[in-house]
Amino acid sequence: MKSNLFVLAFATVLFLLRGVYAEDKFRSVQTNEGYKERIAQQIELLAHAPSEQQSELQRDLAIFYYKDQDHEKAFKLYLDALEMVRPMSAPMISQEEELLYNNALQTYLDNQTKAASVIAENIRQQYASVLVARPDYYRLGYIIAAADANLEMFEEFFQQFYQSYCMLPQHYLAYKTKAILHAKLFARARTPIDREMQRQAVLDNLTQAIQQYPADVGLYKALFATVSDDKRPAIVNVYLNKIIDENIIIPRSDIAFYVRQALDAKQVELARRFVNRGRQWHQNSRVIDAAQKHIDQYKEN
Repeated sequence: MKSNLFVLAFATVLFLLRGVYAEDKFRSVQTNEGYKERIAQQIELLAHAPSEQQSELQRDLAIFYYKDQDHEKAFKLYLDALEMVRPMSAPMISQEEELLYNNALQTYLDNQTKAASVIAENIRQQYASVLVARPDYYRLGYIIAAADANLEMFEEFFQQFYQSYCMLPQHYLAYKTKAILHAKLFARARTPIDREMQRQAVLDNLTQAIQQYPADVGLYKALFATVSDDKRPAIVNVYLNKIIDENIIIPRSDIAFYVRQALDAKQVELARRFVNRGRQWHQNSRVIDAAQKHIDQYKEN
C-alpha cells in the first residue's frame, strides 16, 4: 500500500530536450536494426569511448533500453549518466527567458484544477516552438521536458532533461526529476536493501528540491508519502512547521492529508497550528471544519 502511495505522489512531473549526440566515430548508433543489437553496439561504443563522451553515450544507451521495454535498466543507466555529467556554465537568464520560464512554471504547477496531460499539452503548445528557436533557454527546457514526460514522450524527455541538466544541475526541477526516477526504481526494487537505497535517494533529492524552490507544494506531499515510519515524526515536524511559518499555501483538497500526517506522528498541537493557518488560506471551508473536528476527536480519544 505504501509503495502505491509513494508512486502516486509523483503523478504530475518530468521533463524534455533534443539530444546532442556524441561526434565522429563514437556517434550513437542510429540504425533500423532491432534494439537488442543496437544496445550491444552502444555498449561496445561505451567500452572504447573517451571519458568526456561516456555520459552522452550512456544516456543514449538508456534510451535504447527504454525502447526495448527494459524501463528499470533505462532509469538506472540514465541516473548514472547524470552522475557522469561535467556541468557547463549556463548563460545568465535574460529578461525574456525569465518571463517565459516563470509563466510556464506557474502553468506547470497548476495541477489542482486540470489533469497533468492537459497541462502538458498547454505547455507544449505555448512554449515548445520557443525552445526550438532558443535551445539555450535551459530553465524553460526543464518545463518542456516535464510536459513531454507527462505525455509519455520519454525519448524526448531523456534528451531534453539531459541538455538542461548539463547547464543547470542544481535547479530544483533537476532534483525533483531525479527523485521521480528513483521513485520508479523504488517501485521496482526487489530487495529491502534496494528499496531503502532508492527511498533515501528520493528523500535526498526531494529535500534538495524543497531547499531550491519551497513553493512547489507537491514536494512536501511526496516527501511525507516516502519517508519511513521511524523517521516520519521528525520529517513531519520540520516540514509542516516550514509550511506554516513560511505561509506556503496548501490546496484545500490536501488539507486532510497533512492533518493525518501530523496526527499519525502524534503531533496534535502541530495539526492544530496547521488547521489554524489553513483557515487563513481557505475561509469558510467545510474541509477545514472537518479537519478541526478530526483533531478534536483525536484529542478526546
